[in-house]
Formats: sequence, structure tokens, C-alpha cells
Amino acid sequence: MNTKFQKNKHQFINWEETFKWRKTNLGLTNENYLLDEKLLLRLSGKISNPFLQRENEIAMIRLLADKKINVPIVAYYYDDDGRFVYVSEFQENSKHFGNMPLTKNNLIKVATLIKKFHKIDGKNTNLTKIDMKVNLEHHISKAKKEYGSNMKVVIKKMFAFLETMDFSDLVISHNDLMKENVLINKNNEYFLIDFEYCSLNHRYYDFAVFVASTNMIDDKKMLKYWVSLIDADGDKDVFSKVCFLTLYRTLIGYYWANEMWEVHQNQVYYDLMILKWEQSQKCYQMIMNHKND
Repeated sequence: MNTKFQKNKHQFINWEETFKWRKTNLGLTNENYLLDEKLLLRLSGKISNPFLQRENEIAMIRLLADKKINVPIVAYYYDDDGRFVYVSEFQENSKHFGNMPLTKNNLIKVATLIKKFHKIDGKNTNLTKIDMKVNLEHHISKAKKEYGSNMKVVIKKMFAFLETMDFSDLVISHNDLMKENVLINKNNEYFLIDFEYCSLNHRYYDFAVFVASTNMIDDKKMLKYWVSLIDADGDKDVFSKVCFLTLYRTLIGYYWANEMWEVHQNQVYYDLMILKWEQSQKCYQMIMNHKND
């Protein structure tokens, strides 16, 4: 790895000479290092995803300047091996949302942060739009074997929904808004982190990803409260749409983990695949039950 970074035209920083490195256990596909316990350096992993567009992330980093939505960014660049390096301030004594209770007050804070993020104007950027149908078809095509029942029925229902969904009014979307990507610092300030999958997408999608990540699908009362926090502009089908988009997210997770398991035979991917299959069945059942209510 080339550890030199040109901060500006006249100044270089050599990370290895300037800081003491400590590798962390954060992330599945990226390498993360603490530098003197002051900075967090993320080195993009070698496991590629064709739907990860680094130029979207770079555009997003520039858009986020002074928005107070993300942890302050120190540097970003490509090293000599073509791997993307992202350096941000390390938030000492911080925690991610996975360590927080699922209370209404905490959900309000996350929803407020998401809506603030969605209000960023991306019209004059080159951010691409996500094609959910193409994305799902790609991941399904990579699966060599199904590890779970009822998937054909669920997939058919999913594609039928995507055909009817209106994707004309898009916002800048994080697209990977897992509980681990919501950071709370020691002052109880909430931040979003990791913008690798940002693109233009439906405004409900980030809310749906968060549902999948927190297993909110198991608590219909809390799920309905979470959906009530969305600026839905009177959309009477918002609950059903969020459930379908949550199902979509779990299917993407299932097929991605399926492919990783087949390729790497790492138990982490197998466990994740089974978890996502179980979640997909719960989402599907929630959709069916809501339809019959």
C-alpha cells in the first residue's frame, strides 16, 4: 500500500511514519486501522461488488462538507494498488446504534438524521440512480444453490412489487444504513458513517434498511411508529412499501452472503445467509398479514 497522501499541492503525509497503526475487527469486506487512537483509516477490501461505485462515495464526501451529518473526514484517495483509502476522525468512547435500546426517542434521532441527509441537494452531481430490479437479478444469478424454502414465491412477489413502485421522486440515499453505520459519540450526537453505496434512490429505502438491520420486523408496534416518522406526503401505502423494501434488503443480503459462502466457505457468511433467509420469511409474512388486515 502507498501510505503517502498529498494533502495539498505542497504537503505530503506519510501515514506509516507519522502514526502508530492498530488493525481493528470492524467490517466484513474492508480493512480498518486506528492511527494513534486519533484517526480511523479504512482501506477498501479485495472483495468487489459491481454495484459499489466509488465515484458516488467521493461525490458524497464532497457534498457532506460542513453538513454535520458525518464524522469529520481527514483524507480520501486511491493508493498505488487502486484500493480506496478513507481517513476520518476517530470518535473516542463512541458507540454504534446496535448498542442502543430501540426506544421511540432514539428512533426519532435516527429518523431526523436520515431526513436531514435526504435533504442534501444532489441535482448538480453525477450520483447515479440505483436499479433495484437489475441489482436483485444480478445477485440471484450468482447463487449456485438455494439454502431455504419458499424463495421462488417470495422472489416472484418481490419483482411484482418493483414493477409497480414509483421511482420518479428520488433522494440521495445512504443505501447501507445498518445500525452499525449510525454512530453516537460521547456527547450523544448522532452521525452517519460509510458512504460506499450512496446513490439516488427512493426516500423510503434507508428507513427499510434500518428496519432490516435492527430486526424491527419482529415488533410491529415499533415498526409502525418508525414508519410514522417518514415524510410520506400522505402516502397511505407507506407501511406496505417499507415492508416490501425491507424484504428487498433482506433478499439482497441473503444472495450476497450466499455467493460469499460458496466462494470463501467462511462460517460468517453462512450464518449471515441463514439469518437473512429467516428475516425474508418474516418480512413476507408481515406483508401478507398486513394485506389481509
